Amino acid sequence: MPFPAYEKLAGFPHAYHLPLFSYEKRHGATMITSRGCPYTCSFCDRTVFERLYKTNSAQYTYAHMKYLRDRFGVHHINMYDDLFTAKKQRVFDLCQLLIEKPLGIQWNCAIRTGHTSDEMLAKLKQAGVLMVSMGIESADPDMMERHKAGVTLDAVRDTVRQIRAAGLRAKGLFIFGMPGETPETVRTTSDFILSLELDEMNMTKFSPLHGAPIWDECANSDSSGEMIEDWRLMNCLNFVFLPHGFKSREEMDALYNWHVRRFYDSKAYRRRFAKRLWAHRWSFWHVVRHLPETIAAARYFSLNREQLVRTKGEFVLHPRQPVGLKPFLSPDLQIDNMVSMSRQRISRREAMKALAPLTGNGNACGMSAFRQAAV
Repeated sequence: MPFPAYEKLAGFPHAYHLPLFSYEKRHGATMITSRGCPYTCSFCDRTVFERLYKTNSAQYTYAHMKYLRDRFGVHHINMYDDLFTAKKQRVFDLCQLLIEKPLGIQWNCAIRTGHTSDEMLAKLKQAGVLMVSMGIESADPDMMERHKAGVTLDAVRDTVRQIRAAGLRAKGLFIFGMPGETPETVRTTSDFILSLELDEMNMTKFSPLHGAPIWDECANSDSSGEMIEDWRLMNCLNFVFLPHGFKSREEMDALYNWHVRRFYDSKAYRRRFAKRLWAHRWSFWHVVRHLPETIAAARYFSLNREQLVRTKGEFVLHPRQPVGLKPFLSPDLQIDNMVSMSRQRISRREAMKALAPLTGNGNACGMSAFRQAAV
């Protein structure tokens, strides 16, 4: 299979910038070496690959990395697989290739809490990995049980300790605004993030994805909150969903800004940042070159709720914007979604039995059964 046509990207790689302070070498690029994910989180859309998980081989991935270095001068790569380490043997094989035939490339990838080991992390470090990311989403136990089953706070703490012991940087990924979110759950998550002393974090504004297990609850029901079904805003930069625990989206934005300032203004983060300033000189230089935009962003994150209300603008729904869309889900995905969203723990066999009498009546009936089982 040929490699992606990077040469068709205008200005690649010189005009292409990875997230600031996530790399030490330039230039940077991204790769996706697998499709699908073996897990079923409430917020993740799996309608394209469903239950499949396919990967490029270790040899192909190594050749792809070498191509980016030799053809474009790339020396840092962000792996944007949903879960890079799902096939452990592939990870070990790739690491061994990079150890035996080094490319001089640093790279980042995503792991799953509880799905790694000291041995794997040590190999990743030897193979040139700089930072690993892990999806934590929330530090509220009820929110984690509802949206990220199988992950516990103790497991997260242990994984962060493992990452540090291997000499890698740890990045936490979080989601703000899912059903069940309240100001108290956000503050709990913020406290937990600071207690971990992560090297980096990303808190995403929740955007329901069409086809995700949680889509129907958000878009076609008011049981958990109110949603603006405007696809132009569903980019994880806007609070299109307003959980019942909040009075307004401006309240959510103000709390989001509070957490971002709190993390990056913390003494622990500033101490780590200062130690690595020279290593991140290319990111620092990018900030200096775009100082007006940096100052504007800093001002935005300083706005409180009253200021955000004053800056609020109306965004009229596009006349051709469809509303009330219901995704077509295969029987396998209907079962997965029912298991994921049920408030009571049920097995796939039980979910299959609940759907069996309705399989001849189309997807709408299946979704009706799903909603009943999720209560």
